Amino acid sequence: MKATLLVFAILVATVMLSAQLSVTPEMKFIFDNNTFELSDYDLEEFENGDPDFDFIVTTDDFIISPSLRMEYQFKLSKKLKLTPFISGKYDLYTQNSDRTKYSTSGGMKSDFGKLDISLMYGYYPGNYTRMYDVDPFGLQKYEYDKNMYKLSGDYKIFRKDWVYIDAKYEQYFYNEYWTHYDGDQLTFGVGWRHSFRTFYLKLFYRYSDYKCDDPLLDKYDSRDYTNQANHYNISFINKKVEVFRRKYIKPRLSFAIEEKHFQTDLQDKLHNGRTDKKYTLNVGCKFYFFKDIVIDFDYMHQYRKASSDYEPSGSDAFDFERYKNYLKNEFSLAVEYEF
Repeated sequence: MKATLLVFAILVATVMLSAQLSVTPEMKFIFDNNTFELSDYDLEEFENGDPDFDFIVTTDDFIISPSLRMEYQFKLSKKLKLTPFISGKYDLYTQNSDRTKYSTSGGMKSDFGKLDISLMYGYYPGNYTRMYDVDPFGLQKYEYDKNMYKLSGDYKIFRKDWVYIDAKYEQYFYNEYWTHYDGDQLTFGVGWRHSFRTFYLKLFYRYSDYKCDDPLLDKYDSRDYTNQANHYNISFINKKVEVFRRKYIKPRLSFAIEEKHFQTDLQDKLHNGRTDKKYTLNVGCKFYFFKDIVIDFDYMHQYRKASSDYEPSGSDAFDFERYKNYLKNEFSLAVEYEF
């Protein structure tokens, strides 16, 4: 028995000695010129003093976002590494402070050589989008909490090619005025990456299916957020380029399209027959100018166009162009230090 315990202790000590702790703090600064994702019409109404927008301090915002990630890698063999990780993030909105929130996640990464597998859980509370007028309660927050479970993997099939696959399950819990939007979403994705001489090309497709738990049923104006969506993404990621002696940059460019099709056949003028198309362009660059420090600049341009061919009976059709189409820009600067 003592010999068995001694062998076990030696094995544990060997694993611990071969483990490597990595701690990565990051400080990110973001400017968002349309933080509530308002349409041009709503932006104009806010400027004109419409009381429906009294919840807004400014339509743009400056966000300070510190985060911390910790990993502890165990090398069990030449081809097997296990890395548990935890991370946390805090988003401080300096103008519209009600939007301030935090998130946390944790999981395990497994490296089998050519195959990498990752399992994670994330908790994202207090996602406050904006306020809407709720009869007879007046302006109320449209807000939700989210649980996210994700399994992902990638496999190196050739010397310069990788395939990716992931699956994600999310639970959405809205506040008391919007519980009819509570639901679960399943997302499945597949991707491919190729290494060219100076850059990587990555293509990804995902399909998501959101189902409401308990849609609002009303004779004249129901609400059912059930939808299915296609997500397309193409990314160009440059390999490190030396611009000065031992000073490198890594530019990148990506473009994404999301097509969301709402599935309800209820008397729901907000969702019946509705399609949302969202286009997102990202341009960024990482700077490796200092030891263990990475500076990351990113610009994001996003446009959403909503439309519907539904003509409700007994009421006017919803004007999607006026109220749901929006345009926004984000600029961010992040400083990351790894030790």
